[in-house]
Formats: sequence, structure tokens, C-alpha cells
Amino acid sequence: NESCRSGGHSAGADKALSVNIGSGSWLGARSLILPGVRLKNRTVVAAGSVVTRSNQNENELLAGNPAVAKKMYCDRDC
Repeated sequence: NESCRSGGHSAGADKALSVNIGSGSWLGARSLILPGVRLKNRTVVAAGSVVTRSNQNENELLAGNPAVAKKMYCDRDC
């Protein structure tokens, strides 16, 4: 079916976005980080969470679908 073709171009192929995960961060099992997201240092992503936006602070716990900041914590390096 010719009407379904995208003119020889792959949709979105030239717009790949990277994911940046900060130092000391932890990702829970089956968590999903979407393209273009940047996680700050020492971010913890809960299992099964879907992170759709970059977080604003270090030392955050993100959880949910979509993931939101649930808690700020302080480790020994604070």
C-alpha cells in the first residue's frame, strides 16, 4: 500500500535523544527512562517507574508512572 509509506524516510530516525544518568544513581528493576531525560547525581528510580522528565534535584527518589519526586534524602556525602 503506497499511501502508508513515509517518503523513504524513517520516522524520527534523525532525532535520537540521549539519556544522561548521574553519578551514584540507582535504577530499579523494569524502570523505564525515556529519551532526552537527564537524572541528577544520586537519583533513585523505584522499580517499575516510567521517568518522562528530567529531575530538578540531586538525592531524589522518583517513583510512579509517570515518575514524580516522592522524597529527598541525604546520604553520607551531604
